[in-house]
Amino acid sequence: MRNFMFKRKNLVYSAVVILATALTVTSLMGTNKKEGTNDQINNIVLTDQVKETAELDTSSQEDVITADVENPPTNSAVTNKIKINTYTVKTGDSLESIAAAYNVKVNTIAESNKLSLNATLTEGQVLEFPSIDGVLYKIQSGETLWDLALLNKVDFNKIVEINELEAPEKLKLGQKIIIPGVDKVKPLASNTTTSTKKSSASNKTLSRGGSIPTIISASLPVQGKLSSKYGPRWGRQHAGIDIAAPTGTDVFASMDGKVTFSGWDDGGYGNLVIIDHGNGLQSYYAHNSKLLVEKGEYVNKGTQIADVGNTGNSTGPHSHFEIRKNGSPVNPYTYIK
Repeated sequence: MRNFMFKRKNLVYSAVVILATALTVTSLMGTNKKEGTNDQINNIVLTDQVKETAELDTSSQEDVITADVENPPTNSAVTNKIKINTYTVKTGDSLESIAAAYNVKVNTIAESNKLSLNATLTEGQVLEFPSIDGVLYKIQSGETLWDLALLNKVDFNKIVEINELEAPEKLKLGQKIIIPGVDKVKPLASNTTTSTKKSSASNKTLSRGGSIPTIISASLPVQGKLSSKYGPRWGRQHAGIDIAAPTGTDVFASMDGKVTFSGWDDGGYGNLVIIDHGNGLQSYYAHNSKLLVEKGEYVNKGTQIADVGNTGNSTGPHSHFEIRKNGSPVNPYTYIK
């Protein structure tokens, strides 16, 4: 009997332990399930927040892009680009009112359209003029840009830049170009006619090398000592002048022009630079030690083009300088002012 009671107590105790263990496990499982549910809820909330933030960022970017498209930045270089204006006259217009509206001189409009300063305009009349002070000019037969630049004392390179000319040596008859900063363009044709008339009327004896130009002003290319003049020398004609100077002395362009040759000459000139100045005029710079320009390059008067040397048929460091008119050497001092 005692043994039976002892076994019964053990069974009850075991049942209680098992029940307690089961309750503990159940409680823990419930807690974990609740925490898992909370984690899922938290994850959903975070995901929604991230999604909302991304949508907000995207919306902001769309707003910026739209703003850029609706209000594109202003490019002053494009806005201020020099151009040819075309204007149709309206009732009540005058040269003065149009000039004021376009911020140019009255003369710019008048001269570009071959009008007098007090000309009366008619409704429907079409005017063309540059957006800067100067003259809109139409190229005539036989004219070159070099000739016009020299004749009107305007920087050749500036004309090329303003008109965006890719091949300034190939202007077309009737092509319209802007000549900046002038009140009137002197055409080559009229200048040639005037010069011819003056030459015939005066019947002067011309200096050796040809007629004295009225528009060309050259300068000596090197600072040094004149060692040999133009004319007869050693039983033959000396085609230019020699200026003695130390090797490496700067050699400058005597006039504005285009470099037509820069390299070695086998005819005795050594390192040679030839510059074309338009109207049949060329200058030669020989015996250089170093050449600083290339063929096709445009240079202004006073631009360094080489260094003095002793190359070719030379008896010492010096610069041999020639000016040729239509291929024939002339006295450089005819042009040097």
